[in-house]
Parts: sequence; structure tokens; C-alpha cells
Amino acid sequence: MRRAAQFAALALTLWGIVQAGLAGSPGRVILFRHGLPEGRALEESVAIPDTVELLPWIEETVIADLRRLAAQGYPLASLDSAVLGEKEGRLAVHLYYAPGPGPGSLRVELEFADSLRIPKELRSLNDAGGLNLRRVAENLRRLEERLLNSGHPYYLVCLDSLRLEGQALRLRVRLDEGPQVILASVSFPDVRQTRPSTLARYFGVRTGDPFRLRDVERGLQNLRRLPYVQGVDKWQLALDGEKRGHLRVWLKERSVNQFEGVAGYMPERSGPGGYVVGLLDLRLGNLFGTGRMLGVHWDRKDRWSQEASFSYTEPFLGPTPVGAQVEVRQRVQDSTYVLRGFGMRLVFSGSQPWQVAAELGRETVFSPRGQTAASRSRSWTLGAGLLVDQRDDPQTPRKGFVYRTGIRLLQRTYEGLSPSNDREVSMDVETYVPLAESQVTAVQLHLRSLRSAKSEIPVSELFRLGGASSLRGYWEDQFVGADVLWSNLEYRYILGERSWAFAFVDVGYVGRRPVGSPLWRTGYGMGVRLPPVSGLGQFGIELGLGTGENISEAKVHVRLITAF
Repeated sequence: MRRAAQFAALALTLWGIVQAGLAGSPGRVILFRHGLPEGRALEESVAIPDTVELLPWIEETVIADLRRLAAQGYPLASLDSAVLGEKEGRLAVHLYYAPGPGPGSLRVELEFADSLRIPKELRSLNDAGGLNLRRVAENLRRLEERLLNSGHPYYLVCLDSLRLEGQALRLRVRLDEGPQVILASVSFPDVRQTRPSTLARYFGVRTGDPFRLRDVERGLQNLRRLPYVQGVDKWQLALDGEKRGHLRVWLKERSVNQFEGVAGYMPERSGPGGYVVGLLDLRLGNLFGTGRMLGVHWDRKDRWSQEASFSYTEPFLGPTPVGAQVEVRQRVQDSTYVLRGFGMRLVFSGSQPWQVAAELGRETVFSPRGQTAASRSRSWTLGAGLLVDQRDDPQTPRKGFVYRTGIRLLQRTYEGLSPSNDREVSMDVETYVPLAESQVTAVQLHLRSLRSAKSEIPVSELFRLGGASSLRGYWEDQFVGADVLWSNLEYRYILGERSWAFAFVDVGYVGRRPVGSPLWRTGYGMGVRLPPVSGLGQFGIELGLGTGENISEAKVHVRLITAF
């Protein structure tokens, strides 16, 4: 009532302004604020746009001032009067405020309607020496968070009354926690390509549990990370007649079946001739709507080298949060050896943004021409790995990071030689930092290292560096060594979804080479990824140069990715 009377008085005062013909915009006015806690009148020259009338502008100014005083600890501040005058030929507006009791001069006393117990988040306010609205707001936020995460989404907290008695401010609060909501169902309307049971596994919110907002938000983030989910539109919680909760989540799906083709022209190091390399990669990413994946890969790296692999991934083994992957691969390198391998991985992830993996594998290396017995080896591998993916979008990341690390223990046996126990370590780090609305910096760091007791390590066991997927501007697998380190720095200008132009600088290191000392190499260039075109797919092209090379020696990689 008091605040209403104040604004009624203000309206009567301003009515005189209207009658005086000053209701239009006066242009620039001089504003005086009197009676503020600062202890002196504050003078300010303010320009009022032509489209704004004086009366509404004064009302908005007063409301903003009273809100600011309340936030500073003067909740009972009021406007006593508004007076018009003149100064230096301009209209002057004088606002006289009565701030009332300030911080430290009020004692807060809480009362609860209906004899409810005092929540712990508000209990400490009874002992406060002064009123601090920021503290009140923070404690109310904590109370809200507790209720939302303990099955009470339909709570009610409101101020029932407020009265001043001497130096005591009595706040009467009404609190109704509402019914505890137990989830009876979780559904995904309008889903066509993916089974609801698959989505529910990744969502991670179980029926029979109380509704918890933090679990829902975590589950929505898990859904957004799935490659076959384009985005989450909205979610809704509804109650039935028995006060049970029914949660519905609307999302957009996308096809993740993908065919990728890459063709590259490699100039001959000496002579006029060159040759073409290529890659074919087929991935079926959501078989039968279950999240199962099937992959076929073939890669020709140069005239004499190629590799092929087949993999199958089962996201969940029964009701457990453990998935499995099997892979068969073969590599032919320079017509000097053939590597064949079989591996099986168990991956624990559940509905978390991280994965822990364990793997067991078998590898065989032999020479198709049978030059020497030493070229034949067999090995068992045992490994473990960790993956953390916090990118906002796996297709076109703008922020976030990916961290992947692993270790493999290998027991190798050779024909005619002593066995060897080796250890491989790998690490991959990617981070994406937004510079502006459409600009992103992508930084990647990769490490591969082999530790072996052998004085000479066969070339089939070394790591390879160079080409479109590692050190750009160089031939595929141009360098080999037991220690390999490379980094990729990209500046990306985002053109749209799954589309960007970029410039890059790559730096690589190769240590413990079969021949020669360790070396450093740098590559640089530019490229573009164009948005998918109906019937064609996503097209990309990269041009890379090694240190000291001219444009005629540039390596060109053309990429075509088709989703179906």
C-alpha cells in the first residue's frame, strides 16, 4: 500500500507536467537525485530519445533507482517527491528519496506460515545482524536447488507478508515443498531411427527414482554427444492422477551412416611422374536403431603400401554399462612385410562423458617373400585406455576438449631370436577455443612412444608420421621412429554446420629412427570443408607444403564424406 501511494503521488505530480505541455520528449534534461546514501545530490545530464516521452522515462528511472537501493541493503527505500525546475536553460528533474534503514541497522526475523519447519538454507538469516538481499537470494537459490534434486519440482516458496516493527523486519515466508515426484516413465516422442530403449540407456535417468534436475541435465548432455542425435529440442515433466512423473524428451535425429573417400596426388621426388593415393571408409553408425557400429576401412598410402580393417562395436553387453569392439586388420608395407592383427576391446562408459577401455589382441608379422626368419614375429597385446570427450559438438566443435591416453604391453616372440617384452604409450589432446562468433582455434597434440629392450627394433614395430591425418605437407608415412610427436594448430572460420575454412601449421618430431638422428619437420597450408550437398555429401580439400618446398611440390588432399 505504501509503495502504491508513492506512485499515486508521483502520478499527481507528473500530471502537472502533462498539463504544462511538457509530456513530450524534452531532448536533454538535467537529473538530480536527492537523499541517497551517498549523502549528497547526484547530478547527471541525460539525453532522452525523441521517441521516449518524459512521463514514462521518469517512472522507469524511479523504479530502477528503488531496485538498486534494495540491492544495496535498503529494502524500504521510497520516493518522497518529484519536482521540476530549470537550470542553464534546460529542464531539471529533482527526485527526492527516503532510503530508510540501511545495512546493519535492521534485524531480520523470519516467520513461516502453517507452522512449517525452517529450512536449513534460511535458518541462518534469523541470526543476521543486517539485511543483505544478495545473501537472501543466494540461500533461496540453494533451497531451490535442493528441492529440484530431491524429487520436489512442484515446490512453492513465496513472501507472504513483510512488516517493519521498530528495528525488526519481519518476513513471513510460505513454503510448500509439493509432492515428491517418482518417475514412472521416460519417453522420446517422434523418434524414428533409434530405439527408445537405446536412448534411455544413454540418458541414464531411471524410472522408479525421484525426479532430480541434475540427472536430467546430465542425461540431456549425454544425448547431445551421441553421433546420431543432432540436438535436443525440449523436455517436459507431467504428473498423473497418482502424482507419478512422466518425463518426455523431444530430440532431432541425424543419419550417421557415412562413406568417406579421399584422393591425393603425390609428386614424384625425382622425375616428372607422380602417383595417386586414396582412402575409402564406410561406417554404419546406428545399426537397427541400437547404436551398434560397423566399419570397413581401406587406405592406399603409396605405390606399394596399403592397409585394411574391419570393426564391429556393440554399445552394451546385456544390462551392463560395458560395450565391446572387435577388429581385424592387415597392413602391407613396402612389399617387405605384412602385419595381421586381431583385437577385442571392452569399454566401460554407461551414460558418462568418459570411457575406460581394456583390450586384448594378437599380431603376426611376416614377409610375403620370406627373406629372413627374423622378419617373422608373433605377439600378444594387453592394454588399457581412457577417453574424455567434452566437445560441444562432435561434428563441428566450437569449444571443449578431448583427451585420450593408452598403454599397451606386448610380448613378442621371434623365430630364431629371444622374446621381447615391449611397452607402447599413446596420448592425444584436442582443445577448441572460440575467438569470436564464427572463429575457432583448434590445437591438437599427439604422442606415440615405444619402449623395448631390443637394440634394433624392426621397422614393422615403429610408428609412422606424415600425411593428411598427422603431419600435413609430407608424404603418407614418410617418417618412422620409436618416438613420434606432432602438433596441429588450426585457425577455423566457421561457415555453417559441418563447414569451415582453415589455415594450419603442423610440427612433428621423430626420434630413435632406424637410420639417422632425430628430426623436426614443419608443414603449413590451408583448406576448406564445404557443407553437405544433397546427393553428394561433404566435400573438403587441403593443400599442404613442407618446409622449404615451393607450390609445385604441394600435397593436395581431396575428401568426400557422404551420409546416407
